[in-house]
Amino acid sequence: SGADEHRIVRVGQGDASDPEVSYDGRKILFAMRCSAQSAPQCYNYQGLGNDFSWNIWELDIQARTMRKVIADPAVAARGDDVDPAYLPDGRIVFSSSRQSTSIQDPAGGTPGAVVYRYTDEYEREPVTVLHVMNNDGSNITQISFNQSHDRNPVVLSTGEIMYSRWDHVGGRNQFSIFKI
Repeated sequence: SGADEHRIVRVGQGDASDPEVSYDGRKILFAMRCSAQSAPQCYNYQGLGNDFSWNIWELDIQARTMRKVIADPAVAARGDDVDPAYLPDGRIVFSSSRQSTSIQDPAGGTPGAVVYRYTDEYEREPVTVLHVMNNDGSNITQISFNQSHDRNPVVLSTGEIMYSRWDHVGGRNQFSIFKI
């Protein structure tokens, strides 16, 4: 009670999920996937191109402005980015299928070329693993590796990151809790 309502996405514009409030309560991180019918805030956002992957967005509540955290359209489109959370040092942890470490070409071929993108054990979809980045979308670094999915990072008061890991090897098929 007493809080203002802010509509971030309207029906038909896309999907939003995973909201995370900043430590000072002034901003909200969330994942959003735009649709082809999206309004200018999403579709060809600020001339960045038509990217229909999941991206991390930040809403400044007081200024009533929204920004795509990874502004470079080529970098943003490298994978689906979801489950964002603020880290105490100002960076952002998130889960992504971009797998920045696994797609590098050790033979020195085309920079950024996809050499290998691992998929889940059913070979249905790219695996999502944990990454961190600066608040401006720079310095994206993969910090976990898993043959299944690492999702839902939560920052503990110790600064450690707790997350769920789909553990699916042989007869084992479970979600386990890990921390890093």
